[in-house]
Amino acid sequence: FLILEELFEELSDPEEFVLSTENGRITAEGENFSAVFSPEDLILVEAKFPAFETKFTFSDFEFVQAE
Repeated sequence: FLILEELFEELSDPEEFVLSTENGRITAEGENFSAVFSPEDLILVEAKFPAFETKFTFSDFEFVQAE
């Protein structure tokens, strides 16, 4: 979970990654990660961490309002 925490921290700072669109995908490339987002709603679909040989895929991911 620490790897995912690092991902979300880096994604919160636009200077930490490069955003691109290619083949209908939105990709964020950082120093230690790459993340793919759904072009329809910008929901995180996949995150890769080559240095840790780790890949996460997400499904049924949704944003909900905190109570």
